[in-house]
Amino acid sequence: MFHEPPKLQTQEHCRYRGAKPVNLPPVVLSDEAILKVIEDCQLSHGGRVRGVAVREELKRRFGVRAGTDRIYRLLHRHQVQAGQGDTQALKEQLQCLSVELEAARNAQREAEERERLAAYREEMHLARWAGELHALREKVARYETQGGVRTQAQLETERLRLLKEVARQRQVISALTALLERHGIQVPSDLSDFRQ
Repeated sequence: MFHEPPKLQTQEHCRYRGAKPVNLPPVVLSDEAILKVIEDCQLSHGGRVRGVAVREELKRRFGVRAGTDRIYRLLHRHQVQAGQGDTQALKEQLQCLSVELEAARNAQREAEERERLAAYREEMHLARWAGELHALREKVARYETQGGVRTQAQLETERLRLLKEVARQRQVISALTALLERHGIQVPSDLSDFRQ
């Protein structure tokens, strides 16, 4: 992962090793090196890093702590850049969530439309069945009425047939009565009524 650069010899370093101090120029760290240490500290500490921890890590790696103002300025710049990265990630996440929300809304609209169509179909079926039932009831009533008319017509036909039969029987009785009277046979009075 991260390879430490060789340590520079400073007066403090020489003091601990027992060597004579050497007049070396002061160590100047680049902004990139400090930002790299900030990133490493952020990874190792898991999130936000304090300036003191960065300065301790710089002391451990390079033997110098660097200036406090510079460390905090670079730390702030790194956090702003990370925040912009977070902002971009949040924008992308927001865009994905917006797409999902729109898909969910479309699915809800489609479900509502299917429900509306199902209710409409059910209503149409009920109306159709009610119409068919009404038509069948009217048809049954018509057949019953026609059956009643047919029965009355049949009765009327039967009555006319019987009247004709009665008329024919009267003619027969009348002819028989006339024959009996011609032969001098007395006709009962109840038969003479049939002559008329």
